[in-house]
Amino acid sequence: MNIAVGPGSPVRALGQWPVVTIPADATLGDAARAMRRADVSAALLEHRQGIVTERDLATALAHDLGPTDPVHAVAVTDPVVVRDHATVLEIAELMVAQHVRHVIVETAHGEIESVVSIRDVVGILLQATDPALTVFLQRVVTEHAEIWLG
Repeated sequence: MNIAVGPGSPVRALGQWPVVTIPADATLGDAARAMRRADVSAALLEHRQGIVTERDLATALAHDLGPTDPVHAVAVTDPVVVRDHATVLEIAELMVAQHVRHVIVETAHGEIESVVSIRDVVGILLQATDPALTVFLQRVVTEHAEIWLG
């Protein structure tokens, strides 16, 4: 994580992570494997048809769907998209207001630049807090993974 990035920095300052794109006719298993291989928590469906996240995969399991079921059964077809000039704090506020954990970041030309997760945003916000609070929150999150799983 870039230490010079703060809450008021544009999201493009976070850097770029691999954007995983899967075919729109992929299965839930295909999506899970693609996300695992790339070590990311979300994958985009080709041609901007949606996004599927770890949470969507958990929802699929809760609804008795399996690895051979189509990913579009749980994919979000209208994901939240932000421009790369939006600040980290603006994105945090948007994520809370929209109840999402991932946003798609695009350039002024409409090209997808990255997918930013709530973990990325919280990491930057923690850097801006009192160091003792940061250590405490990191310990709580590490010891209590259910906080991240919501």
